[in-house]
Amino acid sequence: MAKKQRNLDGIYFRVERDGKMQNVCYSDMEQRERDEIARKKMENSTPAEQAQWWRSMADILADQLYDMGEQLGVTCE
Repeated sequence: MAKKQRNLDGIYFRVERDGKMQNVCYSDMEQRERDEIARKKMENSTPAEQAQWWRSMADILADQLYDMGEQLGVTCE
């Protein structure tokens, strides 16, 4: 079953699906698509650029997760 497209994290990449290119949110990607994005990034950048890219991804995801918790009043204790 295909994942439901939620568009939650705001990090979009161009991904080929059903023979056409689509903008897909990172959290909505299949694992193989995420692996391909990471592989391409690692092949085409220096270790310092790679580290910055992953840091930026983590910051964006953390901010989105925090904002969702705020909006929904969710905490884990």
